[in-house]
Amino acid sequence: GSDGNVGIGTTDPSQTLHVAGSMYLTDAFYDGINNSAGTSGQVLSSTGTGTEWIDASSGSDNDWTGNGNDMYSGVPGNVGIGTSNPVFPLHIEDGGSNAVLKFGVNSGNSGQILSRATGSGGSYQDLTITSNDLKLNTATANEGTGSTTRMFIENTTGYVGIGTSSPDAHLEVVSTATTSPRGIMSTQYDNGTNAPQIWLRKARGTESIPSAVISGDVLGNINFAGYGTSFDDGPRIRGLANQTWTGGAHGSYLIFETVLDGSTSQSERMRIAADGKVGIGTTTPGDLLDINTTSTSSGIELDNRDALTGYSGDAWLRLNQSSEWTNGVYTPGKFRADGGIEVDNIGLAIDANNRYHYSRNTSTNKWGSANGSGWGLDALNSGDWDFLVYESQTYTSNLKLGYSGTAILATYDNNEALSIQANGSGAINIMNSGTGDVNIDNNTLYIDNSLNRVGIGTSAPGAKLEIDDGTNTEVIIESDATGASTLSIYGSGQGTGRLYVGQTASHGGGIEYNGDGSPSTTGAGSDYITLWRRDNGYDWWTARNKYNSNDWEFRGNVVWAFSAGNIQIAAANTERSTYSMTPTKVKEIVIGQGGTIRVSFKIKRTCTGFCDNAMAQVYKNDQWVGYLRSTSSSSYVTYSQDIPGWSTGDLCQLYIWIECCSEGTTIKDFQISVSEGPWMGVTLD
Repeated sequence: GSDGNVGIGTTDPSQTLHVAGSMYLTDAFYDGINNSAGTSGQVLSSTGTGTEWIDASSGSDNDWTGNGNDMYSGVPGNVGIGTSNPVFPLHIEDGGSNAVLKFGVNSGNSGQILSRATGSGGSYQDLTITSNDLKLNTATANEGTGSTTRMFIENTTGYVGIGTSSPDAHLEVVSTATTSPRGIMSTQYDNGTNAPQIWLRKARGTESIPSAVISGDVLGNINFAGYGTSFDDGPRIRGLANQTWTGGAHGSYLIFETVLDGSTSQSERMRIAADGKVGIGTTTPGDLLDINTTSTSSGIELDNRDALTGYSGDAWLRLNQSSEWTNGVYTPGKFRADGGIEVDNIGLAIDANNRYHYSRNTSTNKWGSANGSGWGLDALNSGDWDFLVYESQTYTSNLKLGYSGTAILATYDNNEALSIQANGSGAINIMNSGTGDVNIDNNTLYIDNSLNRVGIGTSAPGAKLEIDDGTNTEVIIESDATGASTLSIYGSGQGTGRLYVGQTASHGGGIEYNGDGSPSTTGAGSDYITLWRRDNGYDWWTARNKYNSNDWEFRGNVVWAFSAGNIQIAAANTERSTYSMTPTKVKEIVIGQGGTIRVSFKIKRTCTGFCDNAMAQVYKNDQWVGYLRSTSSSSYVTYSQDIPGWSTGDLCQLYIWIECCSEGTTIKDFQISVSEGPWMGVTLD
């Protein structure tokens, strides 16, 4: 231009160099103050009279000021992102959509939002996001250090934990405090009758389209759990629907459950039915209170005695009902029935004279009383104090219980039968609640009460059941032709069943099955059917068979008795000679099992002229047992003999000699034969 300015992309440059458009530099740009190209990371800043390269952290635009690696607002007031009218120190909007404040951190680190009261030195409260989980913390030091998690929201399940970072349910509250109050508390402030509520709700269907619950649906559970090796079920209270619910029908009932000692299963103990009836031991109560038990020692106990001071007042069950007797009395601590008791038209009452009335069909009153010696019904008012049986209002004396000395259950007249019979499926129980034993027919059946043992024929049973019939004792288990007679001996679960026979308790044997090897009996191990023997009180197994196998394992040799026969099981056939005049062993065979064997051999003399006899004899373990055999023949002669009394391991031997020293004896084919048996080993041939 005429003023000396240079224009690039313009014909009217306003500065010494005026570029209209983009500018591309392949080399450094020098500032006007220091004539310097600056260093990496610096920014070009105007000084008002020139330009200068400066560090970015030291620059300021009067709104944001750099300070090292930090930056802060240089003006007071609120900061707006997406809004020109911020009303908070940091106000974020996104055009009416959801505004997002995003934390980007390295893997394993967390994002935090910290809050603290104005001024330094205070503690921070922070909201922390770690691995997508959300934690609300409080801190005891500056900058969030020493923080404690107060609430935790687990990302994958949505479970919320208060006092724990690993909740096991939608809301879990954990506390180690020992003072009260602790746990969950709900408080309501109201001048009326309103109070806090706990709601447990159940619906079928979905959250958006719920449907009615039906009969049997569980509406809610209150569970109590304890820690053994883990948190496990304890008692429980359950609410259930008793019908399909409508707008005007909400039939429901409650169940109370506990866990028996030594068990892990919850069992129903009490139920409040939909009609308000309470059942204990029954799921179908028929009355306002229905108690059903199979135990012989259960019932209702009313006790108003203090454990330390003893009796402290009345404890009674009062039944107010109409009856023919109206002057009932009661004694503290006793059963009280004003007006008496009537069950199935049988009435019982106590009059003003402490006599009790008994009537059947309300036609005749029977009187009784009690004293220090006993209690009874006395129909004849004779003072006999026996408990008497009546049939159609007539005294028959079929049953008599004496109160003095030994109580007797007997027929009144001689040779009359005595029957004890339960109607229907009822049980007959013979119980002794004292410490004495039960003796039926002079030890025909004897029950040892202290040891819980039963004797048949003995008053001193040495086991749970002992039978003693003198010289010969026999137990018969018999079934008809279409059935089976079975004696079952087994334990519970992995138990052990044993059957013993013997001359005494110390010498004998038997058969057993040991389920798990405990207790250790014969050493055979678990799950074996075992044959065993007892010697001086010690038990050893001799043969065993695994329950799932047909194979038997024998601890020793399997031995059966030989019987003589024509099956050859051993042979020493080599020809042997001797010129000795004393018996010389030339053959020997080991006997494999006991019994009777047939021994045979061939013998001749070894000269052609006149000479003495050739001699031979069978020995057992170097002692002769066979006949002495001799021959003067120069040709072989066969001898055979059946010899009994052999045992396993015995040595069957043949000794030979000659009567004349100038001649000799020769034998061969020394053989053993039986009816059947295995081949045996020859040790000398």
